Amino acid sequence: MKLYRPTLLEREEPRSVLEEALAVARAGHGRIVSVEGEAGIGKTSLVVSFANAHRHDTRVYVGGCEHLTTPEPLGPLRDIARDSEGRFNVQGTSPLATFEALLRLLKSGRTPGLLLIEDIHWADDATFDFLRFLGRRIGEAPVLIIVTLRNDDAPSQIRLPAHRAEAALPRRRSHARRASGAPHRATALRSDWRQPVPCHRISRQW
Repeated sequence: MKLYRPTLLEREEPRSVLEEALAVARAGHGRIVSVEGEAGIGKTSLVVSFANAHRHDTRVYVGGCEHLTTPEPLGPLRDIARDSEGRFNVQGTSPLATFEALLRLLKSGRTPGLLLIEDIHWADDATFDFLRFLGRRIGEAPVLIIVTLRNDDAPSQIRLPAHRAEAALPRRRSHARRASGAPHRATALRSDWRQPVPCHRISRQW
């Protein structure tokens, strides 16, 4: 999956949250970050710019969820498999074996593993299982997982897992200004996802 190079408008605060999470992951403490906002607000531009900027010092893996009537099982992982040049494959008979194989890929190498999954509001249940699996196992690994999701679409919200309702109170909230003067908000939350790995949530309001 190829990443294009977007033009960004004043997104220093959300970007700083991503940079901080990567620094912590680089020190061997895995992190999960969700980037949330309405359609067209710039979630993809933010995360793709971040991933492109760190291709020299991380190993980047990218997958996306499609808006299908029936979500493709493990669709994002199939994207990663197609781009992995044989280093990773989706096991048709064993989701757990697939999860373990991708975890090994993320943890291997001399630089941190950076996994980007777009549009998880369209994900299938197995993809959510995969995120929970990773969350329990990257606490002491140099791995950063970034997911994007829409928070303005009621049907999509129904697809989100229980962790969205389990998030704790914000640990940090800050505001910045876009060129238009409208505020956007970056909020970091600690959420257990039923897991020990800290999860940061970046929500955007323009």
